[in-house]
Amino acid sequence: MTIDLSKIISAHRFSWTADSLGELLVHNLSLSSHSSLQSRFPNFLDADSIEFSRELAKLVCQRDLDGSKKYTEERLTSEEAKKLTDSELQEFSRLFIDNNEYLKRDHSKKDITRKKDSKGQSVSTVRYETRGDAEKQDDESYTDLLKRLIHDNRLHQESVAKNAFGQFASKHLFSKTALDPMALT
Repeated sequence: MTIDLSKIISAHRFSWTADSLGELLVHNLSLSSHSSLQSRFPNFLDADSIEFSRELAKLVCQRDLDGSKKYTEERLTSEEAKKLTDSELQEFSRLFIDNNEYLKRDHSKKDITRKKDSKGQSVSTVRYETRGDAEKQDDESYTDLLKRLIHDNRLHQESVAKNAFGQFASKHLFSKTALDPMALT
C-alpha cells in the first residue's frame, strides 16, 4: 500500500483573501502550532476569541505575494496579523472550520466499515458522526466556535495520548526510570 504524503500534508489547506493583507495561504493546524497556541493561551476557553483567532492566523497563514500558491515555511508576522480586522478574523474562522471538518467529529460515535479492495487487500473506513454542539450557536461568533472546537479537539488529543502512553505520561523522557528498565522492578 502506497501512502501519498502530499495528500495528507495538504488535506486541510486553503486560501482566502483578506482586504487588509491580500491573498493568504492557510496551512494545517500542526502540533507545533497547537503547542504555540497552548503556550499563549493555557486555557483556550478563557482566551479572547478574536485574539485566539488572530494568533492562529499568525501561526498557519502565509501571504501569497507573488500569486504562486506555493506553500512555504513563511508565516504572518505579528504586525501583519494585527492588520486583520475583526470581520476578517470571523471569515478566517468560518473558513478554517469549513476546511477542517475533523474539528466537528464526535470521536465517541464512529462507524468502521471493512471490505476488500480490487487487489484483495483489507480496507477499513472510519466515519464519525458530527457532534451535536459543532454548529455555531445564535449567541456565538465564528471566532468563539473555532476556539471552542479547537479546545475540544485538544482535550480529545490529550485523552488519546494519555491512553496510548499512560504509564509514561508522568515520566520525563530521560528520567532514570525511563532510561533504566530495571528501575521499574
